[in-house]
Amino acid sequence: MRLTSLVRRIPPIARRDAQLKELKRRNRTLQQEVAKLGGRVPRASNPEPDELDYGSTAAQAELVRASGLFDEAWYREQVPGAADALEHYLTEGYREGRSPHPCFDADWYVEQPQTPDTLRGPALVHYLRVGARARVSPHPGFRADHYAKAHGESVRHPGGPLGHFLAGHEAPPVAVRELPGLTSPSAFLEAARAASRSILATRGYEHLPREAPSFDTEAEAAFKAGLRAAPLADEPLVSVILPSKDRATVLPTSIQSVLDQTYARWELVVVDDGSRDGTPEALVPFLRDPRVRLVTHETNRGVAAARNTGLAAATGDYVAFLDSDNTWEPDFLELMVRFVQREGLRAAYAMSGLEEQGGKERRRFRGMPYSREALLERNYIDCIVILHERSLLEEVGAFDESLRRNVDWDYLIRLARVTDFGFAPFIATRYDLWETGTDRITTDELASYRYLIRQRSLVDWDAARAAERDPGLTSVVLVANEELATVVTTVRRLLRTAEREVEVVVVDSRLDAGDATQLQLTLWSEPRVRVVRLSQELPVEVARNVGACAARGGVLVFLPEALWPESGWDTPLVDALEEHSAVQPLVLAREGTVWSAGALRTRDGNAAPLLAGLAGDAPELRRTRTVPAVTPLAVAVRTTDFLAVEGFDPLFVQDHVGPDLSVRLARQTGRR
Repeated sequence: MRLTSLVRRIPPIARRDAQLKELKRRNRTLQQEVAKLGGRVPRASNPEPDELDYGSTAAQAELVRASGLFDEAWYREQVPGAADALEHYLTEGYREGRSPHPCFDADWYVEQPQTPDTLRGPALVHYLRVGARARVSPHPGFRADHYAKAHGESVRHPGGPLGHFLAGHEAPPVAVRELPGLTSPSAFLEAARAASRSILATRGYEHLPREAPSFDTEAEAAFKAGLRAAPLADEPLVSVILPSKDRATVLPTSIQSVLDQTYARWELVVVDDGSRDGTPEALVPFLRDPRVRLVTHETNRGVAAARNTGLAAATGDYVAFLDSDNTWEPDFLELMVRFVQREGLRAAYAMSGLEEQGGKERRRFRGMPYSREALLERNYIDCIVILHERSLLEEVGAFDESLRRNVDWDYLIRLARVTDFGFAPFIATRYDLWETGTDRITTDELASYRYLIRQRSLVDWDAARAAERDPGLTSVVLVANEELATVVTTVRRLLRTAEREVEVVVVDSRLDAGDATQLQLTLWSEPRVRVVRLSQELPVEVARNVGACAARGGVLVFLPEALWPESGWDTPLVDALEEHSAVQPLVLAREGTVWSAGALRTRDGNAAPLLAGLAGDAPELRRTRTVPAVTPLAVAVRTTDFLAVEGFDPLFVQDHVGPDLSVRLARQTGRR
């Protein structure tokens, strides 16, 4: 790994952060001064009630048609099956977050200080009746007040200043936030459409509640009665897989809940995963039932391997899973078999009752209607409430034994790739979510395994390795998750000061929707920049891997979003890769001392930066040097090498010092 001296070319990150913090403080002070002088300072909220009389649906439709701010083709991209697109928006679509026009951003409009926080009707109707005359901004890239100053007649237009602009009038640059090339309505519309498509496509599913504070027991009873209204077509054998390790005190209760099932045609495979307590003795009474079998691991192999052992021994038509510290409600298997048979399903899941024992006695109910896309973002299904055809194992494989945590989620995602799940809204199990035993997987293993699993749905390493790339192009990957202005300044300067051909891939992870729109509009006219927006905030390591797979260059340079490159910043980094697998610049702390001049592993296995604390202008730092490893904060690599080792390891999150990447690159390439 080579350390390229770029002192004075990339200023210290800590120093830049301190400068930004000071600028923010000054900005707040200026806003307070403006407020004292009677100026308008945007407020965080407007709790005033919405007292607008929205009128009938027919009256609203007439108002919207006259405004020119309902784009039917645009709306049908979101709701292709709507019989009457405008009526659907006014009655249902606005509640679902549908967009009536690419240049009208309802969320942005509601966030403005003049708009009530909660509207009783469609935001577009509120804008046309109230906001347009008040010159409220309807889009992150359009400043209605500045536009109205240049076009006084626009406030009387049926669509207000925005409608007047889109009707064919030029906007002053200040009205479109000085965005280059967007003063004409056609250009603004094209850019806004592209940005809005990106925002809508990456809205994500984290807003969907996977748990609720209450549960409708009457609806549950009706659901159960409906399932029992018809006799079972047949009684398939269900294989129950129950792994356990050192749970002799609670395992009998779990097994008893299987014996107590109202559905009798099951087999129970208990897998003892190397227990050293009294587990074998605790199982003796249950093994008298011929439906119960025991399989033993001589040593502990983990929950994934234990479940796989159980699956290998299973003979049933269906499979269900239970953990040694959980129990089922007595009718779980019966109801699930009835449900999958009635609906013709290959897989289905029920709900979990989360009940705190003692303490605050908190209570939640976990379960929501099935969505494959939502499952990719986070798990909302407990593995112990699922029932699926055993034949699915031939299509998706068993549990991933390389994972030490979140094995359930990974397994469910793979099942979802080949079949939809049915959702049975009844309580199948009850357990204490807030119990914090030290022998639980949720406390014993790295929480960052969830990022590894999330990355599997976002990154296709095989496809990335097969993609064509330009060997003469350098791809810079920046992750944007803080200040919009900082990101834009960095991108523009990187492009202006590079000596060679460069592209910048900005991974938005994840800016506020308003800032994200402004970012895309600002960079829209720059062909050397692409913005890749994620649907949820993820660690920089995962975001960088996503950006790397989207890049087209033969060289990848990963840089922080806050930096100030001087002319020719790219040449020393790229040239050094002729001999080395990874290259980093010198990184200084705020006071001008070395933060990192490379990295190494200490005797206890921890990562440490080289020459930390040394004066940044020391003579020995004025040359290119070979070091044991480089830090990932700012690093250049060959794209083929990076893809070969499958990038940054998501298990090492927020790791700005660790040499993991450069060590794997050296091992892969044979170059230091």
